[in-house]
Amino acid sequence: MITPRLSVAIAMAFCTAPAFAQAPANDDCTGAIPATVGINPTDSTAATDGSGLALNPAVCNMGPFGDEQIYADVWFTFTPASTSTYSFIQDDLGNPAFDGRIALYDQSTCPDDPANVIACNDDQGAGNVQAGMFDVPLTGGSTYLLRFGSYGPFTAEQLAGVVIETPPANDDCANATVAMTGSNLFNAAAASTDGQSLDPLVCSLGFGNDDIFQDVWFEFT
Repeated sequence: MITPRLSVAIAMAFCTAPAFAQAPANDDCTGAIPATVGINPTDSTAATDGSGLALNPAVCNMGPFGDEQIYADVWFTFTPASTSTYSFIQDDLGNPAFDGRIALYDQSTCPDDPANVIACNDDQGAGNVQAGMFDVPLTGGSTYLLRFGSYGPFTAEQLAGVVIETPPANDDCANATVAMTGSNLFNAAAASTDGQSLDPLVCSLGFGNDDIFQDVWFEFT
């Protein structure tokens, strides 16, 4: 009678054991999924460190903190519809503990060296300093590899995403839009910085420098 009781106890233990988390479908480069303009969410809770492919330090100098690596990384492909400058912003989707890093490769096949990294960033988000973002000119119809994940091996991985945006129509002075009396709303999240300094004799700003970052343009009569 002892043997059957032991068998039942063992069976119950196996039935109540917790399930292991599944790695996301785009955990490895070979499983990269298409990204589109807008929000591309993913859950990297169970993502692995992949191939351990280091970033090109000539392009991705992350400074004294961390290294040229992306941990618990997930992969996307992105094929822009037109030739333009695109903004890539790592969004923590309301999870401020997520300390992210993001990189873009100028190739559609999985990289075996860091040479084709054309842009990467860490800790320069506008709303969340822990989120990476960059602007980069891309060729319409070409496919690029997008890789993002955690800043370090002990960073909390969780639900996050990549936001891809195109610049606003009035990003450049040559395309200034007409402003009217009243409110003139705009979205400068993907705007570039023209780098035209303001006259310090007229615009002494005190804090910061004499420039306007991520600027958009209007004309008013």
